[in-house]
Amino acid sequence: MNNLRALLIIFFLFIFLGCALTDKGPTDVVYDYDINTDFSSLKSYEWHTTTGGINTNKLVIVRVKNAVEEKLQTKGLELSPRNPDFFIIMYGGTRMQYTTKWRGWDADLWFGEGRIKLAFFDARSNEVIWWAETRADVYHNMPPEEKTTLVADAVTRMLEKFPPKSEE
Repeated sequence: MNNLRALLIIFFLFIFLGCALTDKGPTDVVYDYDINTDFSSLKSYEWHTTTGGINTNKLVIVRVKNAVEEKLQTKGLELSPRNPDFFIIMYGGTRMQYTTKWRGWDADLWFGEGRIKLAFFDARSNEVIWWAETRADVYHNMPPEEKTTLVADAVTRMLEKFPPKSEE
């Protein structure tokens, strides 16, 4: 009986560790860029007039824009509606994900995962020169200050990759 109990404990330990190790954390950032772009020549940007298919409420969109503008300003870039060097399009929203990770007795295995993606397009060629995507789960029951902090953190993580370092 003790052997069976030990085997069950080991089995569940492996299952638990396997699920915990494969879960992507909210700090993962995926990004890519055009290696032929001279990012040092970029000085100004403008938001593209269309949202790129963002499925969230207007307040979250405003939070993302504010965080992006604040972060880009610290990098020496300025918002300029006249002849910008690049345009920004924001993509994102919530998609349903399935998890095997323990989330409590009353938790559903399906949950909403929020994603934010920023794409930068060269103003002259209209080609993508840089993009990044990360997770930002903004729940409706969060206080506004917590939502703002969460979005700002996600934007900061993405824009740490911009402009790309020459050795990347």
